[in-house]
Amino acid sequence: MRTSYTTPESWHKCRKCGEIYLAYSESSTCPACSTPKNPKTHITPKEVITTNITGKRSILKEKREFQPNLKPNEPVLQKEILEPVAQDEPKNIVHAPHRPRKVKLGKRFVVFFAIWIGLLGILSLYLRRIGMEYQGNLRKNEQKIESIDLNKRGKAVEFQNRANAFVPALAQEFFLNASPQVLSQICRKRPRIVQIIAEDAFKIPPYQAHEMPTLVSSNVAWCGETMCLETLWKDYRERLMELVFVEDDGEWKIDWEAFSRSSSAPWTKFAAETEDAEGTFRLLVRERKTVKASEGKISVAFHEPSLFHGTHPSVQSMPFEIDRNSRSAQRILAALSARETGPQVLESMYPQNDMPQTARVRVKIRRVMVDGVKVFTVEEVQACHWLGWDEPGIVLPSGP
Repeated sequence: MRTSYTTPESWHKCRKCGEIYLAYSESSTCPACSTPKNPKTHITPKEVITTNITGKRSILKEKREFQPNLKPNEPVLQKEILEPVAQDEPKNIVHAPHRPRKVKLGKRFVVFFAIWIGLLGILSLYLRRIGMEYQGNLRKNEQKIESIDLNKRGKAVEFQNRANAFVPALAQEFFLNASPQVLSQICRKRPRIVQIIAEDAFKIPPYQAHEMPTLVSSNVAWCGETMCLETLWKDYRERLMELVFVEDDGEWKIDWEAFSRSSSAPWTKFAAETEDAEGTFRLLVRERKTVKASEGKISVAFHEPSLFHGTHPSVQSMPFEIDRNSRSAQRILAALSARETGPQVLESMYPQNDMPQTARVRVKIRRVMVDGVKVFTVEEVQACHWLGWDEPGIVLPSGP
C-alpha cells in the first residue's frame, strides 16, 4: 500500500511540552503530547481607552503579539489608534462671546445710570403730584376764605345799614349832654358804668348845637362773632374823636370806655402815689428793642394815650420786664406783630394812626413799696384793644 504524504507546512514547537515537529497542516498535533498545533481559541484584542486634549475619547485597539510562524510577507501587527469618538453636543446653544472687562463695566454704568434716571423721574412725578394737591388745597382754602369774607362782608354791610339809621341822632345826643346820668343811659351797659363816667367827667366833650362834630369815616370791627361800628368824628377844632356803636339788648349804644380810654386812674397820678395799689389801664405798649433785656424776658414801656385820635402821647411809663413765655408777653408780641404786618386786631381801623411801633392793650399793673422804693409789676395783659369788651381780642396759639 502506498502511503501519500503531504508536503510539510513548517516546523512547529509545541506550546505545551516544547517538542519540535513538522506540521503538515494547521490541524497537526504534537507527536509527544498530542497538543494541537493551532487550538481553536480566539484572542480578543485588548482595548485601551485614552483621552486627547480636546476632551474626546480615543480607543487604542491592541492586536496579537508577534507569532514565529507568520508568513514571511505578512506585516507585523501594530497598535492601531482609532479615531476619537465624537460625543453628542447639545443643539441650539449659543455661547456668549467673551467680552473685555471694560465692556462689562460700561454696561453696569449704563444700567446704574438708567436706574437713577428712573428713580428721579418717579420722584419728580411724586413731587409734582404733591404740588398739585397743595395747589388744589390752597385754591380750596382761598375759595373758602373768599366765601367767608363775602359772608362777613354781607353781614357787615347789613349791620352798617341798620346802624346808619340810629348813629346820627345818637351821636348828637352824646355830644350835647354833659351829665354822667344822661350819658350812662345812652352808653353801653358795663359794671360801674355810672361811676366810670363820673370819674372821667373831665373827658366829657362840651359842645354846642352849632359846634356839632361831623362824621368822617366808619368801619365794621369784629368782636368775635359780634360786630361793632367804628366811627371818626371831626370837631370845629379839627380834632378827631373815636365813637364805637354797638347793639346792646336790641338798642344802639355808645362804648364809653373805648371813647374815653378809661383807666382806674390817670397813669401819671397812679405812678406818683406811694401806697400799695393795683389798677387797670388802657395804654399803648412798645417793646424796647434797643435795650438788652434779662435772660428769657422782654423789656417794654407803656404810653398814656391822648383823648383824640391820631395824637401822639407825651407820658411814658418806667420800663417793665416781662417773662417772655408768659401769656402777657405773648399777647403783647402778638399785638405788636398784628400792628406791624396785619391784619389789625378786630379788623379795626383805629391803630393805623397810633404812634408807630405800638399796640393798644388793657393791662393790670401792681404798685408796691419795697424798702421805701416803688416797684411796679405787670400782673396781666387783659386785652389787646380798648373796647368795653372783656375778651382779649387775640387767640394765642397755645391758648383756648
